[in-house]
Amino acid sequence: MSEVDDEKRSKRQTEKFKEEARLAEEFLSLAHDSGEADCVEEAVEACEKAVAIYKRLAEQAPVTYEPDLARSYHALGALYSSTRRTALASGEFQFGNLFSDTKSNEEAVKAYEAELGILKRLTEHNPAHAPDLAACYHSLGVVYTRVDRMKESVEADLKVTQIYKRLAEQDPLTYEPELANSYLSLAIGYHHVSPAYWEAEEAYKNAIEIYKRLAERDPEEYEHDLAQCYDFLASFYGGIRYADTKAAYENAIEIYKRLAGRDPARYEPNLADVYYNLADILKDADAYEEAIEAYSEAIKLYRRLAEREPEAFEKSLAQCYNGLGHIYMDYDEEQAFSLWHAAYEIAKKYPDDVICAWMIAFLSAIFEEEE
Repeated sequence: MSEVDDEKRSKRQTEKFKEEARLAEEFLSLAHDSGEADCVEEAVEACEKAVAIYKRLAEQAPVTYEPDLARSYHALGALYSSTRRTALASGEFQFGNLFSDTKSNEEAVKAYEAELGILKRLTEHNPAHAPDLAACYHSLGVVYTRVDRMKESVEADLKVTQIYKRLAEQDPLTYEPELANSYLSLAIGYHHVSPAYWEAEEAYKNAIEIYKRLAERDPEEYEHDLAQCYDFLASFYGGIRYADTKAAYENAIEIYKRLAGRDPARYEPNLADVYYNLADILKDADAYEEAIEAYSEAIKLYRRLAEREPEAFEKSLAQCYNGLGHIYMDYDEEQAFSLWHAAYEIAKKYPDDVICAWMIAFLSAIFEEEE
């Protein structure tokens, strides 16, 4: 066979590959549009067809089509780990997994692990694929968490952090935000793996250090992330390290106050929550004057929020009244019972809520004794 014939055959094969690739892209586009329309079954079916096509192409031309195969697996994993929105008679929406939790998460893991194998190989030969590899590890870590494979989730988050750390050294403007977020995810993962206390604390502090730097450059973009990190760190300490917990909450409050000044609708709920959490640890530490001040700030905010959205914020308001009532009980019973009555009246509206049900039982017993 002549060189001309070989060239023609090669050209025909290339055109055939391109045509199949165009079909695969059409399936991916259909998968995206169907997913956006909450037609997730159709989206999965289309995405699986794209995967099958790119799998065949990658076997014959790996250099050209393995990146597309990896991208298709990622799309499939995202669909299996997505939620479905169902309209209710009330006009609201209910969200739930497309399949059973077990099946959807298992299929997502398979897709992401298939993508991971390809991207690891590609990144070894071309570091330009490193951001995609980090994104794959991140998605895999999320799904591992859902199936309670926490050790593997942390290992995946650690890989993400290692990749973004290398990338941020070369391009800090692009990758430091990703690195900060990966440290936060790693910290939360370590928090749930025992024993990994010191690793979790170090990861939280690394995230805070980076977000501080980012917030100095662009406060509107990153101050919320920094406040959230302080809030998570305080919850991690959990009052066991009282001074550190208090300092972390106070740092979060300082930032949320600035943010709420600019956008109260968005940030006042965060500010109220942090004041309430701070008040609780102050109460437990017998720092009653500071606790009263923090509870009072939380109550002021929750009252305003509850006027607009009672179902969202009245329960938190009741918890504040209850907590503050416990403090006043030691030296002002009249004020304590006034606060408890306020908490009780709200709690009665939400008997199916676990915390409200507890308050109803606890406070009704107190009121019976009072009578």
